[in-house]
Amino acid sequence: MTTQTHQELVNFIWSICNLLRGPYKRNEYRKVILPMTVLRRFDCLLSPTKDAVLARHEEASHRSDAVIHGLLIKVSGHGFYNTFKLDMKGLLGDPNHLAQNLTGYIDAFSSDVREITTLPRSMHSSTRLGT
Repeated sequence: MTTQTHQELVNFIWSICNLLRGPYKRNEYRKVILPMTVLRRFDCLLSPTKDAVLARHEEASHRSDAVIHGLLIKVSGHGFYNTFKLDMKGLLGDPNHLAQNLTGYIDAFSSDVREITTLPRSMHSSTRLGT
């Protein structure tokens, strides 16, 4: 990781912290920051194949879930994928729909990622992040 990449990641994480300062108490940050950091890392890993995964997902929509899963794993080049139209930067680009889009983003990960990310549902409720 280059110094510039590291600094961009640090800035991104702090920008999330700044968004959370209003709706979250200091002791709640840890419940949100670690899962968001993990999701961001996954997002970065998936970035090079995002468009290909979305295209393949659309092409294969008539197939069974098991077949789609296998195809998307192969296209992503990882053991997981995300089929949401936006990446994390895109989520921040639409602050009026952040809660709704974050929910969709998390739900669009393959099941194995959804299982390991223990982001509380309350974290992205409309009362905490706004709609």
